Amino acid sequence: MSVEVDLICHVLPVVVDGLPNCPKPASGWDIPEDLIPELADPFFDVSGKVDLLIGGGTFFDLFEPKRVRLPARGVCLQDSKFGWVVTGEIGTTSLLATCSIGQACEDKFRILCKDELETYGASSKSNKKCIEEQRALKHFEETANRDETGRFVLRLPLKPEKCKLGSTLEMATTRFLSVERRLQKDEELKMQYINFMEEYLKMGHMKKVCQDLNPPEYVFYLPHHPIIKLSSLTTKLRVVFDASAKSSSNISLNDVLMCGPTVQEDLFSILVRFRRYQFVITADIEKMFRQINVASEDQDFQRIVWRSQPDEALQIYRLTTVTYGTTAASFMATNCLISLAVGARESHPRVSRIIQRDFYMDDLMTGADTTEECCQLQQQINMILDSAKLPLRKWCSNSRSVLKHIGNSNTDPLFALQINADDVVKSLGLSWKPELDEFHFTVENNTIRIKATKRMLLSDLNKIFDPLGFLAPVLVRGKIFLQQLWQLKIDWDKPLDADLTRRWDCFYKGLDELSRIPIPRKCIPSLSNEVQLHGFCDASEEAFGAAIYVRSKNQIGNWTARLLCSKTRVAPLKGSTIPRLELCGALTLAQLAKKTAEAWELESSSIYLWTDSMVVIGWLNSETCRLKTYVANRVDQILEITNPNQWRHVKTDENPADALSRGLTPKQLQYCEQWWQGPSWLSEDSSDWLRAPILLTNEESLPEKKKKPIRLALIAVEPTRDLLNYFSVWHKLVRAAAWLLKFIEFRRSKNTGALSNYLDVADLRRAENGLVKRAQLDKFREELHALKAGKEVSRSSKLKSLYPLLRDDNLILVGGRLNHAKLTEEQRHPMILPSDHKVTRLIFEDTHKRLLHCGPQQLLASVRQRYWPLRGRVMARSVTTRCVTCIRARPTFSPPLMAALPKARVQPSRPFTVSGVDFAGPLVVRSGVRRITGVKTWVAVFICFSTRAIHLEPVVGLTSGAFIAALRRFMSRRGKCSTIYSDNGTNFVGAQKELNSYIQNCDSQLAREGIEWKFNPPSAPHFGGLWESAVKSTKYHLNRILKDSRLNLEELNTLLCQIESCVNSRPITPLNSDPSEPGALTPGHFLVGGPLLLLPEPNTDSGPIEHLRRWKYVQALMKDFWNRWYKEYLPQLQVRGRWVARKATLRVGDVVIIKEDCTPPSRWKLGIITTVHPGKDEVVRVVTVRTSNGTELKRPVVKLCRLPVLEDTPVVEKDGFQRGEDVAATTVDKL
Repeated sequence: MSVEVDLICHVLPVVVDGLPNCPKPASGWDIPEDLIPELADPFFDVSGKVDLLIGGGTFFDLFEPKRVRLPARGVCLQDSKFGWVVTGEIGTTSLLATCSIGQACEDKFRILCKDELETYGASSKSNKKCIEEQRALKHFEETANRDETGRFVLRLPLKPEKCKLGSTLEMATTRFLSVERRLQKDEELKMQYINFMEEYLKMGHMKKVCQDLNPPEYVFYLPHHPIIKLSSLTTKLRVVFDASAKSSSNISLNDVLMCGPTVQEDLFSILVRFRRYQFVITADIEKMFRQINVASEDQDFQRIVWRSQPDEALQIYRLTTVTYGTTAASFMATNCLISLAVGARESHPRVSRIIQRDFYMDDLMTGADTTEECCQLQQQINMILDSAKLPLRKWCSNSRSVLKHIGNSNTDPLFALQINADDVVKSLGLSWKPELDEFHFTVENNTIRIKATKRMLLSDLNKIFDPLGFLAPVLVRGKIFLQQLWQLKIDWDKPLDADLTRRWDCFYKGLDELSRIPIPRKCIPSLSNEVQLHGFCDASEEAFGAAIYVRSKNQIGNWTARLLCSKTRVAPLKGSTIPRLELCGALTLAQLAKKTAEAWELESSSIYLWTDSMVVIGWLNSETCRLKTYVANRVDQILEITNPNQWRHVKTDENPADALSRGLTPKQLQYCEQWWQGPSWLSEDSSDWLRAPILLTNEESLPEKKKKPIRLALIAVEPTRDLLNYFSVWHKLVRAAAWLLKFIEFRRSKNTGALSNYLDVADLRRAENGLVKRAQLDKFREELHALKAGKEVSRSSKLKSLYPLLRDDNLILVGGRLNHAKLTEEQRHPMILPSDHKVTRLIFEDTHKRLLHCGPQQLLASVRQRYWPLRGRVMARSVTTRCVTCIRARPTFSPPLMAALPKARVQPSRPFTVSGVDFAGPLVVRSGVRRITGVKTWVAVFICFSTRAIHLEPVVGLTSGAFIAALRRFMSRRGKCSTIYSDNGTNFVGAQKELNSYIQNCDSQLAREGIEWKFNPPSAPHFGGLWESAVKSTKYHLNRILKDSRLNLEELNTLLCQIESCVNSRPITPLNSDPSEPGALTPGHFLVGGPLLLLPEPNTDSGPIEHLRRWKYVQALMKDFWNRWYKEYLPQLQVRGRWVARKATLRVGDVVIIKEDCTPPSRWKLGIITTVHPGKDEVVRVVTVRTSNGTELKRPVVKLCRLPVLEDTPVVEKDGFQRGEDVAATTVDKL
């Protein structure tokens, strides 16, 4: 009988261990003889391998209803689709033991789950890019052709968006006329440009477009401009076509071209492989892009405008070959090489592999271990590429015999380069002397600048192209210096101060020494049959890095070692520990070793990795699940690439990577043998160091280990073990009571059968009734006795109005008046629930959750379908208002009583003696003369506590230095302050990470000035309502004046002064309609004696000025102003506009929701109050809260919502009733 089932399976090396895990002979089981041939597994008693694990969704479908019990206890035969299956429990020895329960997963299964999770929810952007690359490859395979001469003819890989291309002729014409004007000013450049374009036309790479009788549907005109490369041996000037120029629809040609994937190997792998060969050859493809034709259908996407002289008419041409400047050009050209390599795979497998791996764009760098092989490779590569009209030229080699052989095959002087001893050839950015077979480095434009900027320094450092890291110990010092400039927050184009410039000049001038360092190209001096890679890593507080050395054995058995490559990185700006940085260095080494080994095609057994950190080696030999996340992630990455057995310990003074972490001067680098050749013992026999045992650090003493949580079980010990005290959820309590009642019934009935292993509806209903009966017995004992005696309840009873009835099972029901209503029995006579019992609350809470957290009215209506709770509305409101889920969805905040005004607000003082400060902005201000850039500028708003006068100062940058400068300008004009108030946190500087250092710097500066700086609690802007109002007034005028305008700093300063005069002229007392009364009081009265916008009174006194009398007059005016301030202004501050009631005070230990302005309520954090900070009136307005991650925050009470979680009676939700008969004894009677 065949069975077909569709299953989705995961393939794993091991599903489970062999079954049965305790084999037992089948003799004595008395299996019927007629069923033995039909057994699904005749050898069921022998442990065997499990091949398939079937899930529960399919498992039970495979069984048939037939079943046969065997004499052996607990064993039976079960019929299935596969035959009879022996199932049941076999007798095993029972052992009493104490067990610790843990969880362990197979590594392969963990990896499988990890892959599943990583695949789920992948970035749509990366997926889109991958899909586009696949489409480009498929487009190439389907459309690539070769003409009768063998030349490739390709279609452009266009996207469907090509229909969005707009008009480009006008744009291309304008751009050409601009280039033409430039050419008219430089005759030599003009002649080179004309020659280039005429060569383009002569070679047929562009053709003139005749009058369009039937214009194509899609056309794109490419602007073009010259690029000059003086180092080129052939073409000093090259015309580049701008395919990124936007059409009238703001879409460019590059926007509708698929870029395609990178099909060649990376530069690093090619250069590393170039150092392996004994003899090497290099070449490049002549005009590679222009050797590949574009199909005629797509040539109109490559039209240009051109004329050689201004007095000629503009002509239109179409480019017929792959064009520089199009985003798909590199992919199209390089994929042609890959196509050639694939075609030659069977006839010339080695050459095919070289074309695939050793070409970088149009440059070839390859080699062999003999000159004969080199000559043969050169011929075959040249032949294969010639077949596609991709001619190679500028052949070069470190062997004269190879060069001579190449030169004999072609008379073109540029086909093979004639090299002298000091001649340098540029190959993939490296300067190579073929005759000496050495790499050399030179520093261009090594001049000392009077003014240096961060941009210039970065440019200087990047002029040295060192992809293999030969000079890394020197260059890392420059990287560290640049990182220090980042920490100083110096702008890109701001001149450095004299000390920084001197330090850089000293470093950069020393780079001249690098030109004196020859670096051998060959890592293996002579032919070798045994090659090893040795990697070293190290780290310091400033940088970390890794270096790879090649250890080879020559024909006579001597070992040599040479540097192959290295990589450095500066340490992160965020402080990190040395062990963590050492681990980052080890990860860098693992990645570098993997890349190098792949390029050299070496097995992992030939790779040795060294570190001087025993902590790192300990981590690599530890279980990552016991390490902190940062360390565990990096250890996992290292172990995915390498094996722990590959890692060994090296002494610090023998570690060449130490130079990478600390840096060397060029002079030190030149004579550092350990850097160029590795430790001395690498050149010796490996019998000593290879077998030396590694003493691992004790795992318990390793840093960065996770803390082992200590879990304590808190058990409430009570005089009576009541079942109600063990549960806080109604349905769990009901099920526990049902099982208990069922067990008691089973024991009392003396039933010999088995106890059923499930609960039915009757069991649950009986348990519910028993719990309600228990609640009624606790609260209505007198009423119950009266009803049992056939009497009515007393007049003072709460149940009197309900006319209670007693059911046969002693449950008290509502008698009521609805006997004749068409309702169910339970609705006519519901069970009465007491108002203050735990059973009532649990029923309400369960119904509230079951109805998805409904409101109190719906909750009460639902409960009354079966029960009649006394004071039900009160209980319904109590449950809904104390539900944590409902509170978190709609939290309510109770602000405390508004505090009294501070002393400085209600007592007279000189203006700005006590001030508040806040920032408004930022505004973008124009800066620069020739190169205008936008600079973010803030407005510092100072406000006087007593007079509400304001002062505005522009501040360029949120730094302590900028603020101190603004403060000095403020105090120079307004007088020194005694106290300054401000917000603390994001409201003040807008950058929480810099807040601590900012406050410390400003605080130390102000302390020297004798000024006290006081901060409001974080996230409490209402504490600074005075300056928030001033900021609002300032923004009112700024928004209406500036709009979209951009001012320079001087214009902004002028505008702020005008806004300041307007705001200081606003009245702070009520206006009076009586013309005989003095005008309203303004802040200007306390600054200049009147509103700042009022015209000055004419001086009518022509006599001599009596200064003492004048002074007394001014003092009298000021005294009058302050008298009016007392009588008219101060009484206005008496009334509290809001927060007028005293609320319940938060206490230590309260659980609260912390309001966060920028996140939705569902994501607000929870916290526990650890400290309260009462004010002078003993009202708590600020508290300290500890969140779940241990962070302590100081927050105002108005942003906290208290949760009622601690109001509930603590319960133990464990199955304690199973631990002793006394629980049943004290509970059953009450049920």
